[in-house]
Amino acid sequence: MLIDDVDLVSEAKMVLDFNWTGEYTKPGPRLYPHQWSWDSAFIAIGYSHYDQERATTELRHLFEAQWKNGLLPQIVFNPHFGRYFPGIDFWHAFESPNAPTQVSTSGIVQPPIHAMAVLRVYEHAQDDSGARAFLEYEFPKLVAWHEYLYRERDPEDEGLVYIRHPWESGMDNSPMWDSIMERLQLRPTQVPKYRRADTHFVATEDRPLDSGYDRFAYLVHLSAECDYDEAKMRESCPFLVQDVLFNALVCQADKDLAQIARLGGGWGLLRGARGEDSPCDEREALGRGALDLLGL
Repeated sequence: MLIDDVDLVSEAKMVLDFNWTGEYTKPGPRLYPHQWSWDSAFIAIGYSHYDQERATTELRHLFEAQWKNGLLPQIVFNPHFGRYFPGIDFWHAFESPNAPTQVSTSGIVQPPIHAMAVLRVYEHAQDDSGARAFLEYEFPKLVAWHEYLYRERDPEDEGLVYIRHPWESGMDNSPMWDSIMERLQLRPTQVPKYRRADTHFVATEDRPLDSGYDRFAYLVHLSAECDYDEAKMRESCPFLVQDVLFNALVCQADKDLAQIARLGGGWGLLRGARGEDSPCDEREALGRGALDLLGL
C-alpha cells in the first residue's frame, strides 16, 4: 500500500470515528444525523475490514427497525436530533400497523445492498462464532426484506420491482427524475406545509428547487394518507418506476442471499440445506431473466 493510500485510509477511519454514535454511523453530522439504510450497508462493508463489532452493530441497529411486513426503512430516526426534514411527524410512518413501535422510521426504502454487506462482514470476520451468530440473526430478516420487495413491489410477478419515490433510488435528487416529476402538476392545496432543513447547510445550486421539493413532499404525504398500505399506494401513487439500478442491485442481492443460504446450510440455518435450489436461487434467476429482457 502506498503512503498516500495509508494516509487516506487513516483519514477515512477518523471520519467514521467522528460520526460513530455507539449504535450506527451518521452519514453527515449536521445535515444527515440519523441512520440511513444503504449508507449503513456501505459503511458496514468498510468496517468489516478492520472492526467486526462495529460492522455487526451497524447492521443490527438498522434491522431492529425493520417493519413487520419486511420493509427495511430508508431512515431510522435518532430522537436526539430533532432538526431534520422530513422528520418523524411528517412521515407519519407510525400510522402503519406494520411500522415498529420501539423506534421511529421513514416509510420508504433504499436499494437492497444489505445481503452484500452481511456477506462481506461474514467473509472478513476474525471471530468465527460471532460471525455465525450474526449470520443467524440477519438471514431471516434479509429473507423478509427480499420477500417484501417481490410481494409488494412486483405485484405482477415480472421479476422487476418498482420504487415509489425518487429517494428510494439512491440517486435521490438526480436530474434523471425531472421529466417524470414534472408531470405532477400539483394544485396549491395538494402541497403539504413543510419547512426545509437543507437550506441552512447546502448551497442553492446544490439542492433541489422548491417546486421539486413540493413534489417530493407530496409523494411522502400521499403515502402517509394511505397509511403505507402498499395496495392503496399502487392505486394512487403517480410515481411507480422500475428503476434499472435498483433492480440490478436486487438481482445482486438475491445472488448474495443465495450464497448466505448455502453457507448456512452446514449448520442448519435454513431451507435449501439438503442441496436443492433455495428460493433465493430461484429469485436470482428470475431477476436475471428480467434484466436480460432489458438488455442488461
